[in-house]
Amino acid sequence: MKLVLFIVKSSWQKLLIGAIGSAIAGLCYAYAVKLLNTLIGSSSESSALFIEMSGIIVLSTSLSIITGYYLTQLFEEKISDLRVDLSRKILQADFETVERNAFKIIPVLHYDVNNIGSFAKTIPDVLVAVFKIAAIWTYMFLLSWQLTLSIITVFLLVFLFAFVLLPTFHRIEKDIQRERNVLYRHLLGLVNGIKELTLNRVHQKNYVEDTINPTSYKHARHISIINSLNILVTKSAELIVIVGIGIIIIVLKSSASFSSEVFLDFLTLVLFILPSLIIITSFARSLKKVDASLEQVFSLGLEFDDYRHAIGNAKLPYHSHSEAPLISLQEVTYHYGTPDSNTYKVGPFNLSIYENELLFINGGNGSGKTTLAKLLTGLYMPESGQINYQEQKINETNLFEYRNLFAATFTDSHVFQDLRYLSTRVNESEMQKKSALLGIEDKIEVDQFNISAVDLSFGQRGRLTLLRVLLEDQPIYLFDEWAANQDPYFRSKFYHEILPDLKSKGKTIIVISHDDQYYHLADRLITLSSGNITTISG
Repeated sequence: MKLVLFIVKSSWQKLLIGAIGSAIAGLCYAYAVKLLNTLIGSSSESSALFIEMSGIIVLSTSLSIITGYYLTQLFEEKISDLRVDLSRKILQADFETVERNAFKIIPVLHYDVNNIGSFAKTIPDVLVAVFKIAAIWTYMFLLSWQLTLSIITVFLLVFLFAFVLLPTFHRIEKDIQRERNVLYRHLLGLVNGIKELTLNRVHQKNYVEDTINPTSYKHARHISIINSLNILVTKSAELIVIVGIGIIIIVLKSSASFSSEVFLDFLTLVLFILPSLIIITSFARSLKKVDASLEQVFSLGLEFDDYRHAIGNAKLPYHSHSEAPLISLQEVTYHYGTPDSNTYKVGPFNLSIYENELLFINGGNGSGKTTLAKLLTGLYMPESGQINYQEQKINETNLFEYRNLFAATFTDSHVFQDLRYLSTRVNESEMQKKSALLGIEDKIEVDQFNISAVDLSFGQRGRLTLLRVLLEDQPIYLFDEWAANQDPYFRSKFYHEILPDLKSKGKTIIVISHDDQYYHLADRLITLSSGNITTISG
């Protein structure tokens, strides 16, 4: 019901039109069944009756198709809106929140939203089925209200049995979704860690047997339980209907008013409504599955709402010829986790970066280089202390503008192939020129700023990422160990050609690097150790 309420809130007029269409289709179907019943009992010429019945059933079928298409389109649009809205929330959310929930985002956007979409497609059929049953039951009531109430009682027992099991369905569906998210994280680890796992047979075996297998087994077991419950409901419904009708026959046969002809008419009508009852029963069973999916979607959205930055449109004016540092960090600290827990801490950082400076940062693994880079770019907000841009305090009202000053590559940067967002500021000839500089002009195909990558190596994918960043043409550049995966030729080109070219254009450049043979090119070199700046030279 949550899904229906979700649709009704924004599109109740369209839903009403669809419901009216479904009602007319159901009434036409019931009237066609009545005509068929009359046709069976008619002893005279009945071609006119057959033509009328055929016309009505064609009308019912046509209305069902049109209404189904209309409602399916309505629900699919709303599901698409839900997916897009959640995507916007992800991009507006606090970066740390997104990092923390990364393992849930893809399963929710893909599996849960698809579950909702698949469920929504059944709603038009359910609406038509409801009106069919209502109309046929009305006709049955006119034939014999006693028999009709008896048949309705039997079907109510079927629905009651299914209803009693709904909480169990809901609980197991939530377990399945939780295990699916964990399983997705494990499988992602298998793909991302394939090199390490391939090299270590013990780790290989442990990861499959002790990490993937238990979760996969629990996930499969719960799916088996759900399927078994579905079979139980279906077969129990058949049992209840057959036994119930048998009891009705035994009871009514002892009555003087029992008519076998009327009862046969009823059985014929019951056969006509059985497919509709199956549709409604399946719909009821699916309710808890889609409710669990909606809880996943909405909880993720609400979680992002809880942590979402109130990002305003406050501008960060640029003051040319200013002697103040372009960026300054004053007693900036950052904790992974909560400050009162035993977690890794970096800082306090006190650092000034000046306009058009080429700054190198080095340090061992875990020294805090990437964390410092995320603080400098505004991806992380300090736990304490202050970040300033030309002596203007960075806060949630101007954070968007501050982030937009940077073009950056990180060690795990995604390779984007749709670069149409650059089409207003860059022409394709400039893209081709930069592609040639990076040695990938013959490795990619460009069509209206959509790049088709053709058999790129890891280093070439890094150069494709660098191509995008260079074309963004932002005032501040940050490169987090970009050259680490490049061959000596392109590593040298990066330090001796690309960085000097950016500096000649007035850019401010921050480079995280272990390439000590190029440190002499920097204006200053900063060394980090154990989350703190230990030396600043130059």
